[in-house]
Amino acid sequence: MRKVTIHEAGVSLSYHGRSHIGKLVRASKYEGAGPFPGELVLRAVEAIQLYYPIESIDSVVSVPPSKSGEPVETFAQSVANMLHLPYRKPSAKAPLH
Repeated sequence: MRKVTIHEAGVSLSYHGRSHIGKLVRASKYEGAGPFPGELVLRAVEAIQLYYPIESIDSVVSVPPSKSGEPVETFAQSVANMLHLPYRKPSAKAPLH
């Protein structure tokens, strides 16, 4: 039996690369620069408010990364706080198939 994954298309602030946003993300996730800057949190909140009906969102959850777990979780908690939504810890990282 084939497992089907259902997901919704999302919005990207940037891809890893040489953009300003990409450099900030890379520094926090891979270069030990600490938590993501407030600028990234604000940009994410603005994108969510622009593209999604906020009343349809009941919580924020982070996707467990392969590296740098704490900055990603802290980022998601900050986004949740700015949106006045609860943050929910992910239960477990699903294995890749």
